[in-house]
Amino acid sequence: ANMNSLQGTIPNELADCTELTSLELDTNELTGTIPTGFGVTLTTLSYLTLHQNQLFGTIPPSIGNISYLVQFTANINQLNGTLPANLWDLTDIQEIRLDVNSISGTLPTQWGKFVQLTELILSFNSLTGSIPAAWCNLTDLVVFSAAYQYNNRLSCYDSCFYNENNTDQSGFEMTWMVDCSQSASPTLQPTSTHPTLVPTFEPTPRPTFEGETWNPTSMPTSQPTSPTSVPTCYPSSLPTTLPSGEPTGQPTMIPTSDPTAYPTIKTDPPTGQPTTIPTSMPTAQFNFGGMMQEEHCLALILIYSLIFIYYRSFKFDLITKRIKAEDELIKHGAVASHFFQDLDDEIQNDLENQYEMTEYV
Repeated sequence: ANMNSLQGTIPNELADCTELTSLELDTNELTGTIPTGFGVTLTTLSYLTLHQNQLFGTIPPSIGNISYLVQFTANINQLNGTLPANLWDLTDIQEIRLDVNSISGTLPTQWGKFVQLTELILSFNSLTGSIPAAWCNLTDLVVFSAAYQYNNRLSCYDSCFYNENNTDQSGFEMTWMVDCSQSASPTLQPTSTHPTLVPTFEPTPRPTFEGETWNPTSMPTSQPTSPTSVPTCYPSSLPTTLPSGEPTGQPTMIPTSDPTAYPTIKTDPPTGQPTTIPTSMPTAQFNFGGMMQEEHCLALILIYSLIFIYYRSFKFDLITKRIKAEDELIKHGAVASHFFQDLDDEIQNDLENQYEMTEYV
């Protein structure tokens, strides 16, 4: 059930699986504590992996009852408390990983009975003291890390536990730790060529540039002094007086802002009627606007000309009509003066109507 993003707590009912041989719950989002019942009923368990979760609390001492346990990992959690000492029944244990937690206290002497242990990782905790001499029995141990720079404060080890010339122990992380038999105080280094106090951080190397070789031959013996002069690229003082004379030339800049006021133009129509009547004719014609006036005049002349021609043509038609009527009556020998009188009245009415229409136009 590892790597499944499981959430919640580890169910206590898992302790009822008495025939279980492997329980892998690592790489999830489990919270809560490690159930104490695991060490009571799961006595046949060989693999218990709980790392990379959000478990808290202490490591149950009942884990020591799982005599067949080979691998126990609970690193990258939030476990606290101390390392349980009564785990001596784990005679088959080969791997223990409890790093990246908040475990404190000292290393249990009883863990020296884990003679088959090959990997023990305890870094990134808050362990103190020294490595017990009983751990010299861990002859199969090839990977070990509980060093100083990983938050722990372990100071020294017994010479039978670690030998820097032993190639089988190349996986040991023993930085800032010394042989307890060569150091009167666990906080001191064995020689006078090293600092007498254990540093709380690792020195960072000086950055180098491309093509540069950094081979320091000596360390500085004093602090650098403070500068005594001001850089010359900055002005030493600011002007304190204003110009006293007026400018001698014209400004060369164009105004960048609009005027604040503009001339006003009356656009409203007159509100009253004229009170006087002109008594004389204007001495000059009103100018309608150049060529536009001439075009209007030509249009009026053309209209009057057409009306005049139409009037004359209509009058001519009426006269012609009367003459034809007289010729027809004379031809038939029927002269009737009243007929011609009616015809003359009709012609006169038509002429008057045409004249009134012409006057209207």
